[in-house]
Amino acid sequence: MSAGHHTPAESTPGFFRVKFWGTRGSIATPDPACLGYGGNTACTEVRVDGEVIVIDVGTGGRLLGSALAKEYVGREFTVHLLITHTHWDHIQGFPFFLPAYLPTVKLKIYGPAGTDKPIEKLFRDQMDTSYFPVPLTDLSSSIEFKNLRGGDEFDIGPMRVKAFYLNHPCMALGYRIEAGKKSMAYITDHEPYRHLLFRQNPLATRLANREQIERLDHGLVEFVQGVDLYVCEGQYTKEEYPQKIGWGHTCLDDLVQYGIDAKVKKMLLIHHDPMHDDGFVDKMVAHAQQLIKKSGQPIEFAGAREGFEINLIG
Repeated sequence: MSAGHHTPAESTPGFFRVKFWGTRGSIATPDPACLGYGGNTACTEVRVDGEVIVIDVGTGGRLLGSALAKEYVGREFTVHLLITHTHWDHIQGFPFFLPAYLPTVKLKIYGPAGTDKPIEKLFRDQMDTSYFPVPLTDLSSSIEFKNLRGGDEFDIGPMRVKAFYLNHPCMALGYRIEAGKKSMAYITDHEPYRHLLFRQNPLATRLANREQIERLDHGLVEFVQGVDLYVCEGQYTKEEYPQKIGWGHTCLDDLVQYGIDAKVKKMLLIHHDPMHDDGFVDKMVAHAQQLIKKSGQPIEFAGAREGFEINLIG
């Protein structure tokens, strides 16, 4: 894994770049002790052969939006925005995402509909004048919304995008992006189904039996199978998790096992808890690396840092 900057290689066939603009979960944390990994909430940029995908637009979306507006100043361009779900930390940067205010921009927004609301209404509600002074209808970009379901697949330029339902208190999706021989998965805000058996949970009562639960959990392993890069959330330690069951997040030990079972090549921990400072995240990363070492799998594991970038070329 290596950090870097925008290069002319981005327009060459086979170029696959991933950059992190926000890595924090739940709420932005500008605390000095958290700035090593970053204080902005979820926002990740993916570039393949000139196409621009943005996964989630938390507070890190403000920084990315400014960078895109500067890069494409005076030119038309398209941004494909993949939303995992509409909890605040994954969309709260959208009202400050500068390309949305530019008439030269086509903004295509994909995401899961709520249980009773399409993705467009969820975005419109966020920018209601009760919460924000500029309504969605006042934005100058050309905006197109597309509701997604788990199992949907579609193309963006040379990329094949696949969606997968996650287990979270609201409708949520994970994404797998394939281009040429390279692939990545972005899975955040997911809780293993089997842990719902330990509390009275409406979903657990609807699941027929333990075998069905095991199939659901194995479905995630199949979805991320063999990816070159697994961007993944393991927000809680094994010690913290018992008090957080049902909140829709993964325990670090479970996360590592997902990666081992799926035989992924690289794992990047994202969605760092706001109560975890840099030192705490360092310890979580070291623990995960030890678990992987014991497994014998040749998986590279690190914590995602704001500004960090990876090039998957080949």
